[in-house]
Amino acid sequence: MIISLDLDGVLARLVSEFAQFMNLKYNLNLDPKKWRSIEEALNLKRREADKRVFEFYQENGVKKIKPVDGSIEAVKELIKMGNRVIVLTSRSKLVENETREWLQIYFPDIKEILITDYEKNGRKFDYCKELRVDFHVDDYSKHAIGIAEQGIEVIMLNQPWNLHEEINHPKIQRAKDWNEIVQILKARAS
Repeated sequence: MIISLDLDGVLARLVSEFAQFMNLKYNLNLDPKKWRSIEEALNLKRREADKRVFEFYQENGVKKIKPVDGSIEAVKELIKMGNRVIVLTSRSKLVENETREWLQIYFPDIKEILITDYEKNGRKFDYCKELRVDFHVDDYSKHAIGIAEQGIEVIMLNQPWNLHEEINHPKIQRAKDWNEIVQILKARAS
């Protein structure tokens, strides 16, 4: 199978690391478990919130972001099963080199990385279709729905910012953690 994986919120714990940075730098009390979006948490428009994220990248560094619990072992298992695993992220190309270095540290077995470029609103569903992806794993409903509408199976990793959204699409199923993701994919492979 060809499996594409989102980066932030699926492989990388960007939100919790970002919240910690913002709390320390701006003396805030942000709780990422209660977020629906970075914009809402900071009470800023998208462009202003983006500036804060870039500030985090510059001052804190991409390399300090920790992987999502269970993701390292799960990705190794998926690759060991013979799947083609691709990272498909809309993270900014401004941190492309740092992002690739981070992936090399934590996920060295992933050889394909596509950065769709957040600033240009990279449409993941186009990439999934072009790559003939069988499954995509994401944490952001907009991407999940766009990909599912192309007829591609999507696993939505539960995160605090997507739990309030009721998604009723036959091609989207939720998973509570990486163990459940692996079980879903194993069941589909057999």
